[in-house]
Amino acid sequence: MPGTPAELCDSYEAPERTAEQFRNRQDVLEAGIDYRAIFCTDAGAIYVDLLEDYTPLTVNSFVFLAYNNFYNGTIFHRVMGAFQVRGS
Repeated sequence: MPGTPAELCDSYEAPERTAEQFRNRQDVLEAGIDYRAIFCTDAGAIYVDLLEDYTPLTVNSFVFLAYNNFYNGTIFHRVMGAFQVRGS
């Protein structure tokens, strides 16, 4: 998808978050792809490189859940400066 993170956020309409539960991890990462995420917030877009070469299991879990709309509508309830955000 070409465009800046802000342009992508402005043009994207997210489907509703699903309440589905998953029993087993499913492998979704493909070799040779640089995985990134864009978080669209009221304060602007946050662009994140997921570092799949360093943490492949964690990135796989995140990408799998993102593909299944798990994070749509997540509210960040705790922000710690330039360090960490937590959502529920």
